[in-house]
Amino acid sequence: MENRWLRGLYRFWSESGIRNERGATAEEFAAFEQRYRVALPADLRAYFRWVNGTAGGSLGMDDDDLFGWWHLDQVRTFAEEKVKAGPDPRQCYVFADYSIWGYAFAVHLAQPDSSPVVVSYGDRHRYVAASFHEFIEHYLSDPRSVLYPPEE
Repeated sequence: MENRWLRGLYRFWSESGIRNERGATAEEFAAFEQRYRVALPADLRAYFRWVNGTAGGSLGMDDDDLFGWWHLDQVRTFAEEKVKAGPDPRQCYVFADYSIWGYAFAVHLAQPDSSPVVVSYGDRHRYVAASFHEFIEHYLSDPRSVLYPPEE
């Protein structure tokens, strides 16, 4: 595993007993990128390759903080999930939710090699991290920091 943030996440989930046992396959990457006509940024690709969400994926609240971390084959756009608050709903890809869809976390793939993370609260949205790996670092230090980021 090539990244400190990814090793930290892997270790945290393993110690919590919630780690997914299978990373995304080459076929799943190809299917996702072909379906959405996007190239996943390096940090997101590494995450799905090594971790690929938690055991329950989009169907569970696996961690103690009520996050459900989706598998690559479960990731959908804001548009597909009928999320109204957020930037371009066709370019925001939901990878996690909080408290069974209380909030939705998505990576905004509008620019190549860019992976800012946005949270939709239903009626409004906020950017919570400049990149996916920064989002993971915040989550590991304090999950509430990604749920309720400081006002800008």
